[in-house]
Amino acid sequence: MIKKQKILQFSGILALLLFSFLFLPYVTVIVALSFSVIFFLLPNKVYINEKIIIFLFFVVMFLVSDLFIATKTLNPFMNDKVNYWIYMKRFYGTGWYDWIVNYKGYDIFSYFMFKLSSDLFGYDNLAFSFFYFVSFAFIFIGGYRLIGKPIVLAIFMFIPQYNYEGLYGNLLRQSLALSIFIFALSNKSLYKRVLFGFLAFLSHFSYLIYIPLLYFFKKIKTIRTHTCFVIYLLSYLIGGFVFPVFMSYLGGLNTFFLSRVDAYDAGVFGNDIHRKIFVTSIFCIAIEVLNVFKNKLLKEGIDVLDKIRNCAIYTICIFLLTISFQEVANRYSVNIMAFFMLYVSFYAFHLKEPVLRLASLYLMAAGSIVVYFYINDVGVQFFYFGDLKSLTTDNIINIFEKVFL
Repeated sequence: MIKKQKILQFSGILALLLFSFLFLPYVTVIVALSFSVIFFLLPNKVYINEKIIIFLFFVVMFLVSDLFIATKTLNPFMNDKVNYWIYMKRFYGTGWYDWIVNYKGYDIFSYFMFKLSSDLFGYDNLAFSFFYFVSFAFIFIGGYRLIGKPIVLAIFMFIPQYNYEGLYGNLLRQSLALSIFIFALSNKSLYKRVLFGFLAFLSHFSYLIYIPLLYFFKKIKTIRTHTCFVIYLLSYLIGGFVFPVFMSYLGGLNTFFLSRVDAYDAGVFGNDIHRKIFVTSIFCIAIEVLNVFKNKLLKEGIDVLDKIRNCAIYTICIFLLTISFQEVANRYSVNIMAFFMLYVSFYAFHLKEPVLRLASLYLMAAGSIVVYFYINDVGVQFFYFGDLKSLTTDNIINIFEKVFL
């Protein structure tokens, strides 16, 4: 009798979820996904192989995040997707030999992916979905190799963020570079780290400045908190006062990197550098407070945590060193959040106290849902994302129609 009641309860819940999914697919999936993430990370008996569950999370999270990114509008205002759509359309059907011979420019791997995507799927939303799939695969697999199971929470918290949707839905070359770079860090061999790090550089030239991290990632054990803040202060002073003078002195040199800095810094992209500094300060304080108490609160995994923290420190320093060039700094700032999500997810998963661990997981998942609803309801910088208002209006049929446009 009890077994029959459980079957009926489960069937009722499943029917409710399916009904909700038909009419409110975005909301249904994101809420159900949050509970699944928490359940997976809590100590429990799992009767399915962990890698199978991780793969299922990979598939679902890709589909959930791809819906917004693949259906983003082609309005030309502040929308890089339009430029890449034009590129795909221009070279669609062009032979690979002709494309390689006539290619001029940098970031060749990104444009190789645009060419490959258009050859496979044309130059519509499916092509952009494929491009995003490659980026998502690199960051998910790399993150899993770095921190293990907590990657499902890190990705779940990252997806709803403004930076994630703006990065993977607009700055496609940079998002591909970030994903490949995180995958590069996950390799034990220095040779493989450098190889994939170079591929990240070929995806977006700005990642040249991250190449040293591939070496120091395994070498530096930990940095004390007070030393860390001294490094931040020095980076800010150098970036705010020394680099502008240095760059003006080199201004007469017609080099590629100087020209790219000038191009980005001359643009007006609607970003607020003061807000970036404020958010970065919150990340810094949160990471260092957690770092102070790690030996008391964590049961294991401190070595891995220190490595992720070192990556966060490095990305924060790069942001501060470029602070005088606002758009350049804005571009680098989006990388900070990726390592912050990896850090706090790994930290929460390895807390000693079960009650504290459960509370942390619930708060982090709930906070992500609140952010998800807020961003999509308010529609911050609409043209960076696409059709955000579809959160509560699109049914499953509307979504399929958009994806296959």
